[in-house]
Amino acid sequence: MLLDEPTSNLDMHYRLEVLELLHRLKQVNRLAIVIAIHDLNMAARFADELIMLDQGRIIAQGPPGPALPGNTADIPLGRGPGSAPLRAL
Repeated sequence: MLLDEPTSNLDMHYRLEVLELLHRLKQVNRLAIVIAIHDLNMAARFADELIMLDQGRIIAQGPPGPALPGNTADIPLGRGPGSAPLRAL
């Protein structure tokens, strides 16, 4: 299953509900799910593996703990208008 920002514009309650549902579907049906999402906290909470991109280049990859720097504010993001958004999968 491939999803692009499935929780954008949802309240926090519904974000959690959608991601918990996807997590259950993954476990019960043994699905592979790839999600493009900008919310690093949600990505870290639900992902088995993260791939973080900046301007189309991988800047971090791995399980949520090691892949995310201690302070996500330190993650180097795009450098101006038109920069690619950071995505965690």
